[in-house]
Amino acid sequence: MAEQQRWGTAFVAFVVLGLAMVAGCGGNADLGTVAGVVTLDGQPLANATVEFIPTDGGETRSSYDGSTDASGRYELYFSAGKAGAAPGAYTVHIWPPEPNDESPPQPALQLPPRYNARSELTATVVRGDNVVNFELASRNPVVQPGSIR
Repeated sequence: MAEQQRWGTAFVAFVVLGLAMVAGCGGNADLGTVAGVVTLDGQPLANATVEFIPTDGGETRSSYDGSTDASGRYELYFSAGKAGAAPGAYTVHIWPPEPNDESPPQPALQLPPRYNARSELTATVVRGDNVVNFELASRNPVVQPGSIR
């Protein structure tokens, strides 16, 4: 009898654990994938950080981010290994590459504050696939209509 009770308790614990895992996995179904290319003066901007911060304040998450590769391409991540961002309006901050100890010393890349600290960049994420490219200019930046979507 005691052995049946232990098996019953183990079975209930297994079912509860399984339901909790399934519920946790379904929480990201409403995300939109976000990817694009960042250029500076027409050239790919490598190793920059792209950060999307919700503008409405209703989101409990502070931001979604990704890094550009050598070709300037980035993808936003919800969490480690899970690409995407919640649908909504965002202010976008693009931070210059951080110098590292392994590379030879070079002058730090400066981006105008209108792209990061005082960002004027915006984007809207919808469910499904989102392509959001950013064409930045190092001098006299002028955002042309249609260059940022």
